[in-house]
Amino acid sequence: MAKKKNTVPDRWNNYTPIGSQVPNTRFLPFKVPLRDEICQKTGVSFSPKKLLEEQPNLKLIIDLTNAFDGRYYNSDCFVSQGILFSKIKCPGGPGQIPSQALLQKFYNVIDEFSRTNSAPDSLIGVHCTHGLNRTGYFICKYMIDKMGIEPCKAIEHFQTARGHAMERPLLVNNILNKPEQKETHMQSPLANCYENERPSRGYLKRSYCQYEEPRSSKQRKWL
Repeated sequence: MAKKKNTVPDRWNNYTPIGSQVPNTRFLPFKVPLRDEICQKTGVSFSPKKLLEEQPNLKLIIDLTNAFDGRYYNSDCFVSQGILFSKIKCPGGPGQIPSQALLQKFYNVIDEFSRTNSAPDSLIGVHCTHGLNRTGYFICKYMIDKMGIEPCKAIEHFQTARGHAMERPLLVNNILNKPEQKETHMQSPLANCYENERPSRGYLKRSYCQYEEPRSSKQRKWL
């Protein structure tokens, strides 16, 4: 158990630590920061302390990993700094789609925070292991269901902000409300998603929202 507790998450080094703020939202996606004991094994310094140094406007952090508190970091690192923290344990990996109950919990946390923190520069940090698939799914679903943003646009905004394309076609298809497909070599679920629509003003290409398949390898406490 101790050995597993101090291991680096699989493929963690393949992703940039922090994205940029998702346009027209307060969401900031990033991969899971690691305790110093784990960071030493990566050659990359991305700890909770480093995150807060780079993003001092973070006021709420939502952890979507399915790990226990302390596996990657202790939430008190944030809570002790006056940052709200919410743990929403969500299974990840191929074939996994977050339940509606988990989505609703995410929505409730965001809505409650927004009611009491209206400053636009109060950022909401969201992460899973890589800050990509589960993180992208929850953020995009909130943008669609609560902000009225078109699915393609939500994914485009998230992927641009994160700097990586979502890797799970099953999740992308679910966001787009398309039939579920096995995660095999398939046409990108975002390909030509605007095929039958007029391009928005300011865009010259009809299919500007293109999904690019990723390149491989490359407390207060809220419960």
